[in-house]
Amino acid sequence: DKKAGKDGKEKKNKDKKEKKDKDGAKPAAQIKRSESTLSMLSRGDSNLDLSQLDHRKLFKEGQRFLTPPVADATRAFYESLFAENPESKIAIRFCIEYGLLGLEEHKKLLKRYNALKAKGAFSVQAQIKRALEKKANKDKKAGKDGKEKKNKDKKEKKDKDGAKPAAQIKRSESTLSMLSRGDSNLDLSQLDHRKLFKEGQRFLTPPVADATRAFYESLFAENPESKIAIRFCIEYGLLGLEEHKKLLKRYNALKAKGAFSVQAQIKRALEKKANKDKKAGKD
Repeated sequence: DKKAGKDGKEKKNKDKKEKKDKDGAKPAAQIKRSESTLSMLSRGDSNLDLSQLDHRKLFKEGQRFLTPPVADATRAFYESLFAENPESKIAIRFCIEYGLLGLEEHKKLLKRYNALKAKGAFSVQAQIKRALEKKANKDKKAGKDGKEKKNKDKKEKKDKDGAKPAAQIKRSESTLSMLSRGDSNLDLSQLDHRKLFKEGQRFLTPPVADATRAFYESLFAENPESKIAIRFCIEYGLLGLEEHKKLLKRYNALKAKGAFSVQAQIKRALEKKANKDKKAGKD
């Protein structure tokens, strides 16, 4: 055993020397890297350089994030988008910043990515700035042309309107166009929907899909004498103009009798009770 131990040590020393001779002038850091990182981790080796575990060293030029797995839904979406529309800015950005393509395709696409980035295609601030500049240029051009057109339009309108009052001319202008321009002369009363209400209507007409509306419409169809159905149909303007006018007479008659007033109903009930008590007293 002693002899075998001595022979074994000598062989090991020879093997180490041969390895060193083969490595030659390799730097110590390069020799360290050649050793398996996983084996060093498993041993808990204190000489392990944690910078070897930084995946960013493997990133392609322009890549910013780890490449998602092939089964990732977001990756699949952007890959299919880029295949369908190679000019898509969001697809180009995702493919470069997540390194989805092969090295050669990545390099080719990187030139387009850098050109778009230089133009500010991926910067919200740059896009807003460009939009504001365009708007300012348009306003300048429109200002010159607009003054001439406005003067012509005013003259034409005056000729057409003739003796129309100023208020009537204002109403004829489109409310939407005045809103879009932010016109300070806009009369907000024009936006009041109550002006479109039918006679007796008190509330905005609910949409057709509204469950409450469907209930009262079906109730009125089944029982046209229903007081609550008549009240809802009139006060919410559910019916057409002709039917509404016919039903309005019945609604006003019921209202005059106090059919829709709780106080009037209580008053009538108390009067009936008092009359009964008087009759019972006499009898």
